[in-house]
Amino acid sequence: MNEKYLLRLQEDLRLKNFTQNTCDDYYRFTTRFLDFTGKEAMSITYADIRRFIFHMKDNELKKASTINVYTAAIRFFFEYTLGYVWDSKKIPKMKRGCHLRYEDIRRSQKNDAISFYRLVRDFLTVYFPKQRGASPNTAKSYKDALNLFIDYTSMSQGRPLAEIGFGCISRDLVDGFLMWLETERKYSVGSRNQRMYAVKSFLKYAAEKDKTVMFVYLDVEAIPKKKDGRAKEIEFFSESALEVILAQPDRHKKNGYRDLFFMIFMYDTGAWAQEILNLRLCDTRLDADSPYIIITGKDAKIRHVPIMEKTCRHLEAYRRSRHCGKI
Repeated sequence: MNEKYLLRLQEDLRLKNFTQNTCDDYYRFTTRFLDFTGKEAMSITYADIRRFIFHMKDNELKKASTINVYTAAIRFFFEYTLGYVWDSKKIPKMKRGCHLRYEDIRRSQKNDAISFYRLVRDFLTVYFPKQRGASPNTAKSYKDALNLFIDYTSMSQGRPLAEIGFGCISRDLVDGFLMWLETERKYSVGSRNQRMYAVKSFLKYAAEKDKTVMFVYLDVEAIPKKKDGRAKEIEFFSESALEVILAQPDRHKKNGYRDLFFMIFMYDTGAWAQEILNLRLCDTRLDADSPYIIITGKDAKIRHVPIMEKTCRHLEAYRRSRHCGKI
C-alpha cells in the first residue's frame, strides 16, 4: 500500500546525504509507523502520529530520546517525502527525563501481567464455557491456542511467563505468531485461522472488561482471515468402491458386525464419530413416516438427518443383537 512512498523516502534520504545508519533507522522507524496506522500515507493525520507516540510511551515504555528519534523520522517523511508542512505545536518534542524509573517500570509490568492472567483465567473458566455456552472440546481448543500464543510471546520476546502482559501484544506479534504456526509447526491454513480467532476472541473480551486494552484489540482485529489456496474438490466413493469397503468387516464375528453397522450408519448420515457416539435411544425416530435421527453437533447445534430403510433395518438388528433393543 505504501511501497511507492517508502521507495521515495529512501531516495530523499540519499539526497540529504545522511549516513547509512541514519538512512536505515529512518526507513525502519517510518515503516513501523505506517504499519501501526494501517493507512495509506496521504491519509495519515496528526492524530495518528500522536496515537503512535502515546503507544510507544505508555505501552512500550520507550525513553523520551527514543521517541524523539522516531518523531524526527516521521517528520522527515512528512516534510520531504509527502511535502506536508510540519506543525511542531501539534507534535511537540518530548523532554528528556520524563520516562519512568526502573522501579516504576517493573511495577507497571507486574500489574499488567496480573491483569492479563486474571482475564485469561476468567475468559477460559467463566465467560467462554458458562456465558457463551461453548462445548468442552471448543473450550479446550481455545485454551490450547492461548497457551500456545503465550508461550510464543515469551519465546519471541525473551520474557519469562510471569512478565507477559497486554503491553507485549501487538499486531506485529500476532502476525509473527501466525507465521510461526505455518512455517515452524506446519499448521494448515484452517488451523492457523482457528488460533487467530481464539486470540481475537480473548482480546475482545479483555477490551470489554478493561477499556485500556481496546487499542490492542482493534490493532489485532484488523488482521484478515487467510484464504486457503488449495482447490477443494468434493469426491465421492463409487458404488463398487463402497462395496469393497463394506465387505471388509467379518459380519459373522461380534466386532465385525458392529464395525459394519457403524460404517453403514456413518456413511448414510454423514455424522462425525463423536456425534454417533453421543446418540441415545430417544434420538432415533424409526416409527416416523420418513425415519430420521436427531444429531447434536458442535456447539450443541441440533439437526435432523433422514436415514434410508436399509439403514433402519441394520439399526434394529444391531439393537437386538448387542443391546437388547437399546442403543
